[in-house]
Amino acid sequence: MSTRAPVFDELVGDEQVFFREYFDRMPLLRRAAIQGDVREVLRAEDLDELLHRESLRLPYVSIFGRESSYQVSRLIHGKPVTDCVAPERVHEHFLSGATIQWYSMNHFFPNLRELTSMLARKFASRSEVIAFLSAAGAKESAGCHQDPVDLFIIQVEGTKNWKVWVPRKGEPTSHEPDELGEPLIDTDLAPGDVLYMPYGTPHLVSSKNAMSLHLSVAVKPRKWSELLIDIVGDIVNGDAAFRGFPYLDEQLSDEQADTLERLAGLLAERIALIDPKARLQQLARAGRDAAVPSNGHVFGDAAGIDRAQKTTGFKRGPAEVLFGDTDDGTCTLEIRKTTSASMDGKVEHSIRRTRIKVPEKIAAGLRHMTEGDILTAEDVFPVGDAERSLEVAKSLARMDILQPVRLPSR
Repeated sequence: MSTRAPVFDELVGDEQVFFREYFDRMPLLRRAAIQGDVREVLRAEDLDELLHRESLRLPYVSIFGRESSYQVSRLIHGKPVTDCVAPERVHEHFLSGATIQWYSMNHFFPNLRELTSMLARKFASRSEVIAFLSAAGAKESAGCHQDPVDLFIIQVEGTKNWKVWVPRKGEPTSHEPDELGEPLIDTDLAPGDVLYMPYGTPHLVSSKNAMSLHLSVAVKPRKWSELLIDIVGDIVNGDAAFRGFPYLDEQLSDEQADTLERLAGLLAERIALIDPKARLQQLARAGRDAAVPSNGHVFGDAAGIDRAQKTTGFKRGPAEVLFGDTDDGTCTLEIRKTTSASMDGKVEHSIRRTRIKVPEKIAAGLRHMTEGDILTAEDVFPVGDAERSLEVAKSLARMDILQPVRLPSR
């Protein structure tokens, strides 16, 4: 399976030049931009393996104009699942000259998830990887069109011809090539080449005489209009002055018009009071939080705690610990852990609080652990013997107070 994620410099070259001259302005073509073997990013064999997992469902796979002809029902734990993909039918379409689209490949391959996470952090917006696998001489059914997203095209196998015109934001999404004039770029992409197209760039793709695989990495940076809608929404939803219910009859009264004028003025006052820089930073954080997928390792972490031995090192975990008063040789600890949940593109944060009582010796060991300390359980908790110290450390690790780590070599 492919394992490498391209880095940002491979996609854009000089980052400052990219954002100054190309981002949201002009297409950028970079020859042999992906270092090493580009098939380390995704191989055609990876798609074969994915197709035969028997768990692949619509709409992850799409074939232009043939949506229902490769759908099959499977029994999973005695229940029918009707939108599964039939591998042999997909292969038949491919061998007859079809182009197959594989949506959200970042849902299946960790290196592509790493790629979209990197772009989400750069653009504070969601990213998706779509793979296009074309048979030799396949006819592209999309025609000449433009997409409402920024695209990074990575050619992986074979070659494809790309005709690219100057961006035409706000115009129809489909075009006749003759109406667009001479293309800005008319070239064949070879493995390792990268093509950047900003939002609204008309393009036409055609296959050559060999199989072709390319990735279309989509990013949708938020427009100023979308950012302003978020700002205004936060203001009006959080202020009781905007919560009334007007009755909008056919003949609106002067009173209703006066109310709207007053509220519009109040909104302008509220907007004037915001700190623009701080608000943009908040919007950027919110965009990244909503866009970067979770990479939690709860199961692996649990297994790692259970495997810990007397020689295993421990460091402080992510949970915040507040120490209460000592009473009868015990100390009350309040454990605070922030949790996040993503729903409908928004991330909600909450703090989970837990109180436990521990012997003062254990609380003292935690108090003396500083950020960066990596110590064995016996070094932190001298509570009798090494086995007992290890069990204490494991119990605290399960509450995210500690984390097992590899001890530095001495």
